[in-house]
Amino acid sequence: AFYRLCADKKTGRVISLYDKTLKKEWVDPACADAFAGYRYDRYGIEDVTEYQRRYIYRYYDWLINDLGRINYPQCSHETYRPEFREMTVEETADELALVIRHKGPDKSVQQYGDTVEIVTRIALRADDEQIGVRFDLHGKQETSYIEAIHFTFPFHMARPRVRINKVGSLVDPAADIIRDANH
Repeated sequence: AFYRLCADKKTGRVISLYDKTLKKEWVDPACADAFAGYRYDRYGIEDVTEYQRRYIYRYYDWLINDLGRINYPQCSHETYRPEFREMTVEETADELALVIRHKGPDKSVQQYGDTVEIVTRIALRADDEQIGVRFDLHGKQETSYIEAIHFTFPFHMARPRVRINKVGSLVDPAADIIRDANH
């Protein structure tokens, strides 16, 4: 009743999330990252060096060795996106869900510990404007590499505003957090 959700059957990529109430398309088609997508980054030695350059202001040997990962391998920053496997629709009396299965790329899984399987479930309810998005990650291994997993939501918005619910307050990160503060 509230949204129209469309996905590409060949790629598993969400291509549209149309808000029927606001008459607005929420998915940014120009973004390389998928809406309700997954991305894995393995950071390289250049990232470690740049981190040290920007954040260390007292060059104690223990600090350089600790933050610099003294035995970190000579590697570059690499980004991986999973491979689409299948997409199904699950329907109950009060919910319609799109379930998308992806497989982590062989190289990032075997060499860096990326997730083996990613299952994304996007649920729309007939009686609720909220959209449920759930990511189940299977087979994620530990690694000594510096890494990050991103769940991506490239919204199509001209002037986005973000507010964060924090216990007892509503925070505007652009106005309420001091630049370069530890947050």
